[in-house]
Amino acid sequence: MAIGKKTGGRRRGTPNKITAELRQQAAASGKSLLQVMQENVRWADNVVQMLSERLATATGEDLTLLLKEILLYRGQSHLWATKAAPFFHPQLADVKHDHRREDGKPIVPIIEITGYPEAKQIEQLAPPPALPLAKGKH
Repeated sequence: MAIGKKTGGRRRGTPNKITAELRQQAAASGKSLLQVMQENVRWADNVVQMLSERLATATGEDLTLLLKEILLYRGQSHLWATKAAPFFHPQLADVKHDHRREDGKPIVPIIEITGYPEAKQIEQLAPPPALPLAKGKH
């Protein structure tokens, strides 16, 4: 087995032909999907800022409606941000453990408990009985 530079095939990290073509088509057509996701998050945050400014002068039912709208847009912004986050903040390999067997099933730990104490040892480990209470009112 030769050690060193890979001699045949595609280098690691280089997209295959189909992926490269799809990326070129997406770039030529305008915004990428990631750019759209990012714009949606920013738009929802801007709407929340605008509604928050109106919140200071709102009263009664307007106040309730504004709070509902703010919560709605905050939730939507959070949802879109969580979907876009892996593209901007990839999870580190030493944090994300996804160890699998050769058949693709996840590896799970097997805990084997041995050496149960005998009955005498358990009695010795038990706490002493509580002192009896004195008679009378407590």
